[in-house]
Amino acid sequence: MTTKSRPGLFLDLDGTLADSLGVMREIYERFLAEFGRAGSPEEFDRLNGPSLSDVLAILKRDHNLAPPAHELLDIYKAHLREAYAHVSPNKGARELIGAAVNEGWVVSVVSSNVGDTVAAWLEAVGLADSITVIATGDTVARGKPAPDLYIKALRESGCAAEASLAVEDTVTGVRSAVGAGLPTFALVAEGGRKIEWPAGVKTINGLERLIPLVRGVNEGNTAHV
Repeated sequence: MTTKSRPGLFLDLDGTLADSLGVMREIYERFLAEFGRAGSPEEFDRLNGPSLSDVLAILKRDHNLAPPAHELLDIYKAHLREAYAHVSPNKGARELIGAAVNEGWVVSVVSSNVGDTVAAWLEAVGLADSITVIATGDTVARGKPAPDLYIKALRESGCAAEASLAVEDTVTGVRSAVGAGLPTFALVAEGGRKIEWPAGVKTINGLERLIPLVRGVNEGNTAHV
């Protein structure tokens, strides 16, 4: 089996592979509090998806934060490093990745987070050896919802978009994956708010729901959604 013929599983990190949204919300609130500012649930939701540098640029502008952008980014990264020590994989994540690797899928993480944080977390939770490609927001000019991160991950993995699938938990992330031509699933919480997903995107309420799909795709087949 050549690399080009292998299907790819492309996973977002925060809220998809990692059970980190609560932690991310705490970091966001703690960061703003340092400057005497307060955030909102609506703003946090809007900022769930873009690259960290884009997020900091928006926070600097909208909350009139005085320090230069690079200092704000360093402060936020320090919060991330500390908080990620307490983040676990989402339910079903280990099982899905294990099944995909056993079936010959190339597994990639495609995240707006920063590379050192993503790599350190994967190592800490014992998933690093199963991940072939890590594409992060600090490595492309345009973050999600632009397709650049997924295009980069597809190129580095050697997988064809039509033979693969992506999993995201935000509209921003879904648009990025769909824009790169990937069949895409949206991970949604049971009882969560109604979201208008792009056409053709299917929803799942747990990563384990995809295990039968990855086990059913053999060489030469595509991941139909």
